[in-house]
Amino acid sequence: MSEDPGFLLHIEGREYDATDLTLDEVEEIEDACGDISLENLDIGRAKVLKAIVFTLLKRDDPDVTMERVGQIRLRALLRGEPDDGAAVVASGSEHTG
Repeated sequence: MSEDPGFLLHIEGREYDATDLTLDEVEEIEDACGDISLENLDIGRAKVLKAIVFTLLKRDDPDVTMERVGQIRLRALLRGEPDDGAAVVASGSEHTG
């Protein structure tokens, strides 16, 4: 049985599995989104995506800002095409590498 790779985010040339968030990171995302539980968050909302991307980027860059995250292009998120260091979202089933 193959392991499900989860919800993959490709951000600034790095790959992150959003299902690998720690409980502290999940709590941080919930707080940033108005204290809404993870299961009730709408992944299609920019505020939610920004909170997730911000939390994941903080792993490698503790100085990351929401302003920097806010510069990520929606086109890259929707089409899966990196654009000037933007993020790309892919489900596990679409991941090829």
